[in-house]
Amino acid sequence: MKKFGNLLDVLPGVLRNYSFPIFYADGAAAASLSSSAAAINNNNSTESQRRIVPPILGQSSNTGIQNNSAARLAAAFRKARKLPPLNKMVAEEFQGDNLSNYIANFCRWAANTPVPHRFDEDLGAPDSNKCLGSETKIQYIGKHLKDLRLNIVPKHPDFDGLKDVDRDHPTWWTDLRTRYADEADRFKAKNPGDEVFGHPDVIPLYRDLRHRRGGKDVDWIPDDPRVMVDVRMVMLSLVKKKSTHDSNIEFANWVYDIFDACGRGGEVKFQNYNDWRFDYLLQVVDAPWQETKVLDCYARACLPDDDWLFDFYVMKGAFYMCELGLFRTEEQVKKGVEHAVYPSLHSISDNSVAKKISNILTQEVGKKLGKDWEDLERITSRGLRSGSISQLSMYPGISVFEATALTGHSIGNLRSYLDQRNIVKALPAANALHENKSLYTEPVLPTLKSINAGPGGANEEAFKKLVQHMFTVSIEDFQPGHKHYIILVTCALSLIRHYQDIISECGPGNFITSQLFMHAKNARITDGGSPYNPYTNTAIVIERWSSLIKEDIRCRQKVKDAEALKSDHTNSTLVGLLTSIATDVEDQKDQSAVLVRDLATAKSSQMQMIEQLEASRVSLATLEAENASLKQQLKAEKDKYHALSRFVKESTLKNPDKTTSSEQQAPPVGQKRHLDFGGDEVSNDVEMTLGNALEETTVSNSRGLSSALAETTQEVATMPQAVNVNPPSSSSVAHHITGQANSNNLTKSSSHTNASLELNQNNEPVGDKGKRFLSMLLELANMGLVKPGI
Repeated sequence: MKKFGNLLDVLPGVLRNYSFPIFYADGAAAASLSSSAAAINNNNSTESQRRIVPPILGQSSNTGIQNNSAARLAAAFRKARKLPPLNKMVAEEFQGDNLSNYIANFCRWAANTPVPHRFDEDLGAPDSNKCLGSETKIQYIGKHLKDLRLNIVPKHPDFDGLKDVDRDHPTWWTDLRTRYADEADRFKAKNPGDEVFGHPDVIPLYRDLRHRRGGKDVDWIPDDPRVMVDVRMVMLSLVKKKSTHDSNIEFANWVYDIFDACGRGGEVKFQNYNDWRFDYLLQVVDAPWQETKVLDCYARACLPDDDWLFDFYVMKGAFYMCELGLFRTEEQVKKGVEHAVYPSLHSISDNSVAKKISNILTQEVGKKLGKDWEDLERITSRGLRSGSISQLSMYPGISVFEATALTGHSIGNLRSYLDQRNIVKALPAANALHENKSLYTEPVLPTLKSINAGPGGANEEAFKKLVQHMFTVSIEDFQPGHKHYIILVTCALSLIRHYQDIISECGPGNFITSQLFMHAKNARITDGGSPYNPYTNTAIVIERWSSLIKEDIRCRQKVKDAEALKSDHTNSTLVGLLTSIATDVEDQKDQSAVLVRDLATAKSSQMQMIEQLEASRVSLATLEAENASLKQQLKAEKDKYHALSRFVKESTLKNPDKTTSSEQQAPPVGQKRHLDFGGDEVSNDVEMTLGNALEETTVSNSRGLSSALAETTQEVATMPQAVNVNPPSSSSVAHHITGQANSNNLTKSSSHTNASLELNQNNEPVGDKGKRFLSMLLELANMGLVKPGI
């Protein structure tokens, strides 16, 4: 690489003898262009910075093209740095050490900037993605330095004593070329595939910047929109708009994995379940990260998190549950991707994967800040690695060895003495990225014991049934009894742990919790305890489990944090105090469990009393309805009573001599009487049923009426046989009163009876007493106070 950097020193002497300055359109040197040189100069250039290369004897056309390209590269650099154009450069810009600083910035920019093979000063490359090599770019920088030396600052102190413009160079230029080569090689190895032409630096994507914009994910755009751009915003946007037929949760997992591993965009495709293992001592999943281009692989500790979007088990559990992340078709098995974490990336090159992820990031940020945001193209997958490494390096107390255990950076020969696959070495960096209180804290995972400890808990078999409903699994390692089943159980518990958190941020109709509730309902997850236990509804059970898991993790985490601080001898007193407090917390937890059970019993009793009260309210309402009905009936009977009273009163006024009859003469109510008028015997079976529902106060009045009716009946009985109420031909119909139809006949006949009685065959008139009896009987029947007998 060094001999390429010194290429100018080994050029043939004939070319050095014909070295020349580079002139610009408004420069002091003037020369006429040949047709070929003019064509070269006008290629991909603007009027303000057009290169004018005078024809020089012995100069090849390739050398002229290189001079033009060198000028274009310098123009692109100055434009990116917002410096005056080439034709406006003045000597004052490069006074003193400003010259060396200018060239150093040029080298750094060129080493970290992808430059298209055919480019303009905007570094546009519409027809090619082939880049200039690092050797070519350092040659162009050397040509630009020569131009400055010959035309802008020929008397600069850095050039004092240097006679040969091609052989003699300032010492800082020799050092810069060596450093440039190392930087360019590092950029090529560490950032493959997702370079953006024209933007040497990318915007680092940090974990969460909400504390910099008011503590919450606000919708307004501040003065600097970049404070809105972080990993959490991108992942939340993907999850919130998740629907049935997209792969948004898988996309969010790509972003999460790259950030969590401090990895490069294309490397996520190499994740494989065969490399995973669960460490039962440390309680972490080791999902090693591979750098295939440098044959490197190092441990990666996957941790839970208080923020559900950065909880490894939540993200993987959502992927497995919502997008069948553990199901493989026969075709996928045949292709050898059964154990690939992301089979969809198998047929895509790592460079294309990096660009795909960059497009996802750009799309989500564009939705938030607008597609015309000037820095949108600087959002790439490289920003994930840049942000995570920056955040990792800022964690207090982390050493370079602990950081590089996760980032994979070279630390010289010392790395060969480190066990890169040792998960213990990767744990501190993982704790730093997850913003845990101590670098050496062991993670606290949710367990089935968490939800068995209190009311609303599930037994092991019920929970296994829920896991079967949640995940469709075709990979044997994730089946019960196999090595990765513990990961699946932890994913289910973690989704339940953050159930309420997900609803709070994504709304009650979000895809993740809707799927979880559906599977829990299908599995019939309810409490199997007391029939009056309040935690019988599926949604209430899940919410209760979520609270129990969170409380259990909070208490155990405090103990773990206290134990982790024991290694810090300067805080031994504080450690002892915290350990004592943690022990007290455990005791209080046991007491709280008893109180919780008692509270649950009290709630059960309360629920029982509420149910009984509700039943009493229903009974009371029924009784009130019956009481209202009885009141209506009583009112109706009272109306009948008042009508009868008026009738009796009127009858008494008309016949005062008959109202004082003895009560003993009154026939019993409902008694059948046979009226004999001589000759043909007529059966007058009149059953007088006078309102059994009437109040007792009506009895005396009805008795008086009965007495009057009895006397009238006796008088009719003593009448001569010649008198008959109806003609013989119709007597059996007229005097046998039955049902409603005969009542109507009585009503019709009452009008004739009130007018005059019919005469018998001898035309002899009926007595006054018989007439009065029949009239009263018909009126009582019409009023509904007398029921005809059978």
